[in-house]
Amino acid sequence: MSDLPPTRWSMTQPVDPRRQTATKPGSADSMADAWEKEKMASIQERYERMRAIIDDWEINKKKKANRKMERIEAKPENKRAEALQSHHEEIKRIEEIAGGARAQAEKNRRKEELKRITTKAKRRLDPELEFKQVGDMAAEVDRPFNLTSILWP
Repeated sequence: MSDLPPTRWSMTQPVDPRRQTATKPGSADSMADAWEKEKMASIQERYERMRAIIDDWEINKKKKANRKMERIEAKPENKRAEALQSHHEEIKRIEEIAGGARAQAEKNRRKEELKRITTKAKRRLDPELEFKQVGDMAAEVDRPFNLTSILWP
């Protein structure tokens, strides 16, 4: 019996039941990639809306300050100089607040995207991590945007 060459059956490795999946190879990755793309698009869209809200806020505040300046310009010269200085300070303050809000929104967007990428990497490294668990983690992040928390800390 030992003189016979090994058969194909005897050369195969034992099958590990933990590594068997019911899905086609690669389909879980494609589902995860599709989920990832959908979530990243959702994040991007939400932060674009947030940027638009911040821009609208800035424009409205500047218009209001300009209208106030126009009313004051009709007053005597010393009042006009005072008002002009005040107006420049107000515009500068508005721009600082809007710039800070934009920076904070961008920082939050990058942080959230990094969290998604990290989650995806963990999911790829640990195949036993349930896809639904990752989806539940994402549900915590999707909450309504509150402009006052950024503009007035």
